Amino acid sequence: MSSLSKTQSVEKDTVGPDAAASIHDEESSGASLALEHVQTGTSYKPPVMKKWHRRLVMLSLCLTLFLGALDITIIATALPTIAEQLHVTAQEYAWIGSGYTLSTTASTPVWAKLSDIFGRKATIMTTTAIFMIGSLICALANSSTMLIAGRVVQGLGGGGSMVLVTIIIGDLFSLADRAKYYGLTGIVFGIASAVGPVLGGVFTQAVNWRWCFYINLPFDGIALIVLFFALKVETKKEPVIEGLRTLDWTGFALIIGGTICFLYGLEAGSGGLAPWGSAKVICLIVFGLLILALFMVWEAKYAKNPPYFGHLSVAGTEKHVSAPGRVVMVTRRRVLTWVKPRDVANGQDDGNSALQNGP
Repeated sequence: MSSLSKTQSVEKDTVGPDAAASIHDEESSGASLALEHVQTGTSYKPPVMKKWHRRLVMLSLCLTLFLGALDITIIATALPTIAEQLHVTAQEYAWIGSGYTLSTTASTPVWAKLSDIFGRKATIMTTTAIFMIGSLICALANSSTMLIAGRVVQGLGGGGSMVLVTIIIGDLFSLADRAKYYGLTGIVFGIASAVGPVLGGVFTQAVNWRWCFYINLPFDGIALIVLFFALKVETKKEPVIEGLRTLDWTGFALIIGGTICFLYGLEAGSGGLAPWGSAKVICLIVFGLLILALFMVWEAKYAKNPPYFGHLSVAGTEKHVSAPGRVVMVTRRRVLTWVKPRDVANGQDDGNSALQNGP
């Protein structure tokens, strides 16, 4: 410290009194700037909530998010038993899982826009109810077609719940507090990814594979009731006609069509429905990629309100940030589906495989 003070005094003597005073002023201003409170530049004021109210709302939001994320992986270890009991073909086997993830991804931007039109509370309650209806259809399924249809309905509700949880957090909390709540949703995703395959195997072994879907009903019902009474979100709503007109219907059609063609081509080739070199598989994959490329061009240059490559709103940021996590979860489900022995014939083997392949 003494050597530093001597050096500073020597510098002040060398540069003269005026320069030394200037250096002293700069040091003082630098110290004051370091202690000054940094402004975020936003005037948004979140609604005032009591601690118990805030915790109750977050618990219900995280519960809906957890159930939606859980259904991505929980089905993987139960699929062999489901395939045996419902006489699922090779083509249908893969689409039981893909139907959920595809409808989840495709519906996300639609639900985000609908929440601007009809309000956050009404929209997330609708998505939660749709997810429950899809879960009930899956639980009562007596054919593979009914099960796939239920999975698609589940995905429509799950996609809305996932995106709306993030949007509502942005509405309820200030910018300084959002990070910890977004981190909490990340933890929920991680837990769902970890316990999903194991839980699916345990249900199949101990009870019945249908409980992979029945389990959603009581917990999602509790979350729905809590959201109805506790969630208070006041946002400016867009007129219905104007809001529906601003939806990028062309972009939605392109990404859904391209994704279905591409995935169906991969499923047909990997499932043995057609040779990889056949015209059917090649055309599906090539045209799927072309449609997806056309979608990117449309969104970048021609879409008036692009939901995927538009401005960085809360909803838009969520779609880009959560994409890697969703890819990891979908990949995990795929690995667990295809590395499991195809001759698994009972729930006991499912449960053991879940413990071996689980986290």
